[in-house]
Amino acid sequence: SWNWRDAGTEQTDTSTVIAISGGKVYDDTPTDLGGFRVVSDAQDLETSTRRLDGVEFFQKFYLVDGRNYKIYDPSVRTVTDWNATDDLTLPGGDGSTGTLGSGASDGNDRCSIITRFQGRIVMSGKSDEPQNWFMGATADALDWAIDGDIALGGAVFGSSGGLGELADPVTALAPAGDTRLIMGATNSIFAMTGDPSWESTRIVTLSRDIGIVGADAWCYGSNQTLYFMSENGLYAIQPNEYAVLQTNRLSMGKLDKVFRSFDFSSTHCRMVYDQHNYGVHIFLTPTRQRAEPQTHYYYDQRSNSFWPMEYPAIIG
Repeated sequence: SWNWRDAGTEQTDTSTVIAISGGKVYDDTPTDLGGFRVVSDAQDLETSTRRLDGVEFFQKFYLVDGRNYKIYDPSVRTVTDWNATDDLTLPGGDGSTGTLGSGASDGNDRCSIITRFQGRIVMSGKSDEPQNWFMGATADALDWAIDGDIALGGAVFGSSGGLGELADPVTALAPAGDTRLIMGATNSIFAMTGDPSWESTRIVTLSRDIGIVGADAWCYGSNQTLYFMSENGLYAIQPNEYAVLQTNRLSMGKLDKVFRSFDFSSTHCRMVYDQHNYGVHIFLTPTRQRAEPQTHYYYDQRSNSFWPMEYPAIIG
């Protein structure tokens, strides 16, 4: 059955865009004609880190940089320390004891990768526990008690539950569809097949010799195809595939020498799917700004072809 409803043309869009510059959080809303505004004068996040990460969860934005945990609340335009409840702590320590927290710094490493999966916050990329992964309780960003009941949605870590840690350091977390979490590593790829509270959930190996080069080196395209960059080129995984082989490499025989020549330890790879042009932008940004123009690449899905894209050094 169909219902016709009239929408008020004067209704205000409440979406908020946030940006980080110089370690400070800026925001912008459609009703603010002044553009981006700094949320607070204090520096909240590290400026020396290669990247930072964040995820929206119940209308708040949770930020990580490997040294700090922060929460941005758009309803009151504040950035606060992200602390666990009661006597619990987040992996590595609460936000208040980070390098830029409100309390005395404990100097501990914290997670640098964050995403959502099955109604939970999932983190990894903790430099002193590189193979470990951490999941908070279902629908609760502040409950990280690993002694709770996992069957009822309690928190679970790779080092605390039966699923175990990965064999290699985690480099990327990519939720796939509704029930699969792709867990990229340096030289391997795994998939968590569901929520840890389900008895049937396992971590299965998709590849033992192909990895994902970084936390942003993946994106989703049409039909939930997962594109990702490995050390030897661009790959694609379909939603129901449970093996990643060299035959999944889209760049095979096209840009083999180009991609093998990249030093991904000094190049940050970020991928974005272009819904309008049906292709993947592969941005290969040096971690230090260079004087010469930088070459990035575009993969055209329709013609199965690669195109170099050159940008001036100031933005490339």
